[in-house]
Amino acid sequence: MTGTELAGGRTDGRLSYEELEHELKTPLTTIRSLAEILHDFPDLSDEERRLFLERLSDENRRMAEVVERLLGYLALQRMVI
Repeated sequence: MTGTELAGGRTDGRLSYEELEHELKTPLTTIRSLAEILHDFPDLSDEERRLFLERLSDENRRMAEVVERLLGYLALQRMVI
């Protein structure tokens, strides 16, 4: 994803606080919720546990991608300034 895409499609390349907040908080909220479910419901079936763990892994990967895109965007901004 490019800086423009990270900036919500804006052509000026700027990120609003709300856009950045959403991109960072959404995967974290999902990860926390899934972890709480796994903790609070020890009687989940193996298949249910597998699905929750798979989703945790997906959200972790999503968060890593957001951080990488953000760092790349910030590096580009430093070059422009």
